[in-house]
Amino acid sequence: MKQYIAPEHLRIVGKGWEIRHQLRKLAAASGGMKLVPFTNGLPPIKVKLGNSSTPSTPKE
Repeated sequence: MKQYIAPEHLRIVGKGWEIRHQLRKLAAASGGMKLVPFTNGLPPIKVKLGNSSTPSTPKE
């Protein structure tokens, strides 16, 4: 797992259970600090699966 911390930024890279565990540890150590300041300015994540540039048509 990797963790990058900068002013107003937090990036955690790893497996889901590692990230959840780390977020719980950070929340407990922060004394109630919320993650909202880190997530408000982020754009939504867009995920493209496969080749979305060409429409799929069934071949006969």
